Amino acid sequence: MAKSKRSKHMRAMRRLLREKLSKKDEAKRLTSMKKDIFIPAKNNSLDDDKEMQISTNTTTEYNVRTLKNKDGQFPSWLSGRQRKRLQAKQAVVKRIAKKKKSKTPGKKEKKKINLNTSDAMLT
Repeated sequence: MAKSKRSKHMRAMRRLLREKLSKKDEAKRLTSMKKDIFIPAKNNSLDDDKEMQISTNTTTEYNVRTLKNKDGQFPSWLSGRQRKRLQAKQAVVKRIAKKKKSKTPGKKEKKKINLNTSDAMLT
């Protein structure tokens, strides 16, 4: 890559901006996760703990494998791209399961009775 003073300066500024925005993004992500009660708040008082217990009983729980709640909704902290990937994976799994279910198991062949003339005369 280029080693000019301008490019070095621009890279340094981008690095600073990235650090600044990462702090804001982290704070935003944590607040959205607290809304979903995915991470408990760090409060030491007993009153807050009781409120958290009451509020956690009313929240929806997400399936670990599919990341969906009982209504089939994804959590608010999940990005659109991640949702799209999960939906694509789940569609493939569903399609494969449907194919396996629709296939009939191996049919048993009927036994053919061979009657030889010599066997028929003996009986």
